[in-house]
Amino acid sequence: MSEFKEYKRKSIIEMCKWEEGMVIDHVSISEEDQKNGSPKQGDMIARNPKNHNDQWLVAKQYFEDNLELITNDISSETPNEPIPSLIEYFKGIEGAEYVVKHLTAAQSFVPSELIELEESADTTATEDIDVQYDHVQKTD
Repeated sequence: MSEFKEYKRKSIIEMCKWEEGMVIDHVSISEEDQKNGSPKQGDMIARNPKNHNDQWLVAKQYFEDNLELITNDISSETPNEPIPSLIEYFKGIEGAEYVVKHLTAAQSFVPSELIELEESADTTATEDIDVQYDHVQKTD
């Protein structure tokens, strides 16, 4: 048997709440979830964003442990998740050490703190960063 390894998702998953009376004959439900009484209150129906006919049930507990709704509420107190991806991207670019350094430092901020900084930011500093980006060249 193949060894299990840990993977993280690269994309967003589209989901809706399962509701009593919902037509789900096209939704995949694992045998284990069926044994546990699914579909039931709190379960979610997920779909492939590139193929809406590909749908499956996500049990309530798995959903609560592993997923959360994406909101565009910038006042949210959740950490800025894209920063680690940006750091990895810029690490591969020659001359981008300045950008990596500041992105790394920014990881400790939450969005509301970033808004406060943006409102009080010196525009000259922003222009300096733009110039830094313009002079960065990608290496193979």
